[in-house]
Amino acid sequence: FSSQGRLFSLSDYESFIQRFFSSYVKDMHFCKNDEFTRDYLKHFYDLGMASPQIDSRLNIAQVEFMSAVNFNNIYCFLVPAINTIINGKIPSYLNTSLKKQIIEKATPQMGASHNLVIIDPIYRAFTFGSYGLEDDEVNEKQFKNKLVLVRNRFTKYSYSFIKNYCVDSLKAYFQTLKLGSVINTSDLAQIINSVPGVKSYFIEDVNGNKDNKINLFIWNPLYSNEDNRIISQPYKCKMFEFPYFYGLNELADIIEVVDEFS
Repeated sequence: FSSQGRLFSLSDYESFIQRFFSSYVKDMHFCKNDEFTRDYLKHFYDLGMASPQIDSRLNIAQVEFMSAVNFNNIYCFLVPAINTIINGKIPSYLNTSLKKQIIEKATPQMGASHNLVIIDPIYRAFTFGSYGLEDDEVNEKQFKNKLVLVRNRFTKYSYSFIKNYCVDSLKAYFQTLKLGSVINTSDLAQIINSVPGVKSYFIEDVNGNKDNKINLFIWNPLYSNEDNRIISQPYKCKMFEFPYFYGLNELADIIEVVDEFS
């Protein structure tokens, strides 16, 4: 079937997107009904929703692409290639007209026993986090934490070099993340420790609390009050979750370089 250009398996659909829409899509995940029900719909029930259809993004998919029943579907999560995260903060989704174009092009090649449903991924924003803030301060103050780099007093590297090197290294790491990626705090710690001229580092919050470990505040931008947490261990995103660093373009604003004995 694949040699005839027919769409039956999940890998057939991946090849189809890569062949015809690679300039519009940077990442994708296809699944069948069991994974969609077991993992994706359960995610919304875990948030306390009586019905997942309450979610605006899923509601759009339900109206535009789903049949009256949630079986015999192939579910497609697509991350747009252009302006994925607008200004580094607001998630962008594949526009509806392009989704319809994908389905229209795929329909003549699809098996008669299923439908293709395109659903927006769940975005996972994250930034440096602090366990020192009270629960009622989380959403208000966690965005103001900063990474402080302690400059070795014997180093030849300037403050600006150290900061820029750290920013570039972290950005390179963040930009490799994909659907289902692991956000690994130990990887971040290794990157920071590898910056030339850095003796140590710590995370400092607005209340002056300091922690010499990498903690991350991670949340769903659409449900920031119901779906947020602080992590110090690796966090494995589900295959329909796309992680990104919140405010990546302003990363330099939350990194500070100080002298060793400051």
